[in-house]
Amino acid sequence: MFLPSYPTVETGPLHGAAYLYDNAVAAIALVGCGEQDKAYRIGSAILWAIDNDRTWHDGRLRNAYAGGLVANGPVKLPGWWDNTQNKWLEDRYQVGSDVGNMAWAMLALLSIDVNTGSRFRDGAARLGAWVAQWADTRGTGGFTGGTFGHEPTPEVRTWKSTEHNTDLAAAFGLLAIRTGDSRWRDKAMVAEYFVNTMWDPGCACFAAGLLKTVSRIIRFWLWMPRSGL
Repeated sequence: MFLPSYPTVETGPLHGAAYLYDNAVAAIALVGCGEQDKAYRIGSAILWAIDNDRTWHDGRLRNAYAGGLVANGPVKLPGWWDNTQNKWLEDRYQVGSDVGNMAWAMLALLSIDVNTGSRFRDGAARLGAWVAQWADTRGTGGFTGGTFGHEPTPEVRTWKSTEHNTDLAAAFGLLAIRTGDSRWRDKAMVAEYFVNTMWDPGCACFAAGLLKTVSRIIRFWLWMPRSGL
């Protein structure tokens, strides 16, 4: 099952929406609290979503799903009925695929994998293979943002986020340890190197990223609803 991020919201884009990041963090927290069975339910939903998307069959996940039990068939995406337009709508961010969210899903699956077997580790590797295509050769490397918007031709995010690459450095690094495959270590180093080059000694802080990343991320974080999980 996926946990709804805003269970008290009754209408609009947040109604019933279960953000992938929120569910990944919840699964990791549940493992840390000894609630392995509950984490397993979230991890199983993540695995089902990889294999049972309504369109994609390439190892990606969406940024959000419909909260609740995951039944047979394509996993449901969040959405809402708009009375003004008299039609069903879906949020462009929710149906997209940010590489940072993929990284957190990888970390969640690898956390569950410790006690439950290889299928969660294999799922994390599939996510890693999808993310790997966004490795960027411009400047100091790193990984670009993923996709935004609806199928069949979502917008490709060409900016590079320091936050996303920090997430990927951790996810690829842990995947390398769990699988013993050095290629994941190499990808972790690509992400880590990019993050290191974002350090600005003048302000003793990290830049948010490159190209249009700064303005877009500021707008994103101002708009993006944060979970209470």
